[in-house]
Amino acid sequence: MKINQCNKVFVYISNLGSNNADCFFMPEKRKCEVNSCNNADVKNQKEEVWSLLCLALKKSYGIDASQISFKKTANGKWISDKCCFSLSHSNNILVAAVSKTPVGVDVEKIDGKRMTERLAKRILTDKESNIFFNTAKEKRTQLLADAWTTKESIFKLKGEKDFCPNLIPAIKIKKRLFKFKTGSNKSNAKILKQKSFSLKNLQNIVKVKTINVSAKDKVFSLSVATQQNKSIIYRFLGNTYYAKKRYR
Repeated sequence: MKINQCNKVFVYISNLGSNNADCFFMPEKRKCEVNSCNNADVKNQKEEVWSLLCLALKKSYGIDASQISFKKTANGKWISDKCCFSLSHSNNILVAAVSKTPVGVDVEKIDGKRMTERLAKRILTDKESNIFFNTAKEKRTQLLADAWTTKESIFKLKGEKDFCPNLIPAIKIKKRLFKFKTGSNKSNAKILKQKSFSLKNLQNIVKVKTINVSAKDKVFSLSVATQQNKSIIYRFLGNTYYAKKRYR
């Protein structure tokens, strides 16, 4: 059934091997990009996350991907003529977000081996670094993962060419509570609360909503960035689910 609600963002979350889109279509230029990937695991993730996009388009808007005109901007961002979308993958998690307005999404595994002090010094602003290094060590991994996905999602939303994370504020921005309904069978109709960040710039207000996602005993930080106050509908597929407990 076609859903025509411009105030909603649909976010589909799946793990590798769980998505089977009957309407799969990938433009030739994108195929060449994926096939040129030397890492077999990353190549597989790129293929499956595009398949998840096809599923998201069909389920959310009744759009067949083969009927869409896809193109790549000069900045390297893939766009379509029917709606806006954003893709991300990390480890065995795939995320595809579709919306009628610009959207950016990013997911990262919350891993103490990756979320290090060295990474913090590279991606955080000066103010964020002060907050990070004055935070209890057991909470730093979650804090840094959330900052990373927030910055990435904002970058993808804007579609800029160069990613400069240390210039994108992400920690201790204006906070507020929001509510959303999940689309999973396990937590259908439940109302969940999580923190949202708002970032003001000269042109618009960017809102980022971050949650934790679990799959096979691994926890991931997932951020969704929009330019307006949108309702986010999360669809959990395969063995993925909302992680109420924050990682420490």
